This record gives sequence, C-alpha cells and structure tokens, in this order.
Amino acid sequence: MRASAVVAFLFFASSSVVVAQVPQQVTLTAEKPVYKTGDSEPVTFTIKNIGSTAVTLSGPTPWSIWKGNILVYSPPSLAVLATLGPSQSKSWSWDKKDASGSTVSAGSYTVRVGKIYQSTLSYDLKVHIALTPSGKLSGTSYFPLKLGNEWVYLGAPTSGAPFGPISVSKIVSHTKVSSTSWYRITNLAGADRWVKFSGYTYPSLYVISVPASSGSKSLFRFKRPLGYTYTVNFPNLPTTTFKVGATNETVQTPAGTFKGVYRLDVIGSPIADAGYGSFHFAPGVGLVQYSEIQIWGVLKYGLLRASLWGSDGKQYTIGH
Repeated sequence: MRASAVVAFLFFASSSVVVAQVPQQVTLTAEKPVYKTGDSEPVTFTIKNIGSTAVTLSGPTPWSIWKGNILVYSPPSLAVLATLGPSQSKSWSWDKKDASGSTVSAGSYTVRVGKIYQSTLSYDLKVHIALTPSGKLSGTSYFPLKLGNEWVYLGAPTSGAPFGPISVSKIVSHTKVSSTSWYRITNLAGADRWVKFSGYTYPSLYVISVPASSGSKSLFRFKRPLGYTYTVNFPNLPTTTFKVGATNETVQTPAGTFKGVYRLDVIGSPIADAGYGSFHFAPGVGLVQYSEIQIWGVLKYGLLRASLWGSDGKQYTIGH
C-alpha cells in the first residue's frame, strides 16, 4: 500500500474535521461546475435516487434557478406529484436565460430542486454553478492562490459509502518576503501551511511552516510529462517520491466533473499504513480530489464546494 513520508510534515497536524449527517437519499449534481456565458450550451443537472425506496417530488419539473436570494427562472410545472424510484434519475436543462427570456450575466447561480418527500422527511436540494465569460474560473493554474479562496471536501471510503468527514482548506492571509508572495492555507490536507508558486514553464508549489524558511520544499510540481518522478526531502524525515500519474484525466466529484486533471501519485515510501496516495488538480480550480491511506483502508476526499476568485476579478461558488 502506497504512503507518504510527507505525512509527518504535512498531514499529522491537527485539523478541523466534522462528520456530515445527511439523511437524504437523493443527490443533485450539475453536469459541469463552470459554464460560459452567452453561448448555446445549456446548464444540465440531474437528481438521482440512491436509496432503496421511492421518493416523491413536488412536481414533474420541481427546479428553479437563483442568484443569491433572487429568483432568476422557474419553469412551468403541473401541480401534480411525481415519483422517483430506487436508482432512477431525472435530468433537466436551463438555457441560461431569465424569466423574461434575456441571457443572464456572469456570476454564481444556484440550482434548487424541491420539495422532495422521503418517508417522514421533506427537503430541498441545491447545487451552485458558475457562469464566467471564458467558461473557466482562475485561468490555467492548478492551484490558484488568492486571499479568500476556499475548498471544501467530502470524504468517502473507497467501498462506496456516500458520506463521510468534511475537510475545509482556505487561504486566510498573504504576505511578501523579499518580493515573493506567500499564502497561508488552513488545513492543506491536514495541516496549516504557507505556500508559494515558483516557475512559469514548470511551476512548483512550495510548502513550509514559516514563509521564506530555508526548509521550503517544492512539494507539488506541475506541467511535467506523464511518468515524471521526483523526490522531496524534509529534515529528519524519510524521502518521499512523487510520480505524474496522469496529465489529462477526467475526475467526478460531488462538486461536478472536471476535465484536464493533473494527477500526482505518492510512491516509494517506507510508511505502509498511513499517508496519502494521489492528488488530483484541475486547471483553474485547484485540488479537486485526494486519497488518504489509513490503517483500516483508503479514504477518498472529493471536492464538495469551492469559492474562488475568477480571472475576471469576481468571486464564484461551485458545488454544494
């Protein structure tokens, strides 16, 4: 079983982790987390009954589009109940137009579906999508560094359990040391660290406890070819080897499906029952999935929600 010596450096620090109590048996997902404004591609979203019993919907098209607290669009819907059986799903599309038929502007939008009646429960579901002028969020960076950027992850055992612990990473402060920009990220896979980017053609994310410390190391290296390997040495810790496992992968997370994902795999560590296995980075979004190796098995963290500053200077939210 693969694991990482970086565990002792990055991942064994205390972190804020809670358990998500989610009784609903229906999921809501958007086909993509980010769309381009003004083009003909519709926003497509799907609800699915992942439970073993049927649920009832408030109507055949019980969805609406919101921007903040403002209703943007709600389709005509018959005032009759609809049923969604076990393993069944329903998909709908929105043409990015408001109730008057005008194309909406760039921004964060929320797809809401409700009411859903499940036994004695009734609830709404929602998912955030971003409409940007370019159809992207923060350019091509695999780890966009901007004060206020936040990533929320949902963990699930690889056995397929749908819910698990939630982990939050957020850029909370920024400083410059000798003209170099450093950003403090809370709970970066388990620890609070200062990070910086270095290099343009072959960028690297440097990680350390104190900005500009002589112990800063190039932990994540990007835009390298498939199969590229490198080692990271930390004082008094075993050597950790990383390998580029994919450069154009498609990864499905609770926040949506990401394409062009770059994957780094941890290999060759002497630690066998703890650590991290793989890190998946999506351009313009950042770390969208990673796996944690524990004594009892592997825990996979997928992006649940992200709030990021876009290339156009606006802040966008995607996911749940």
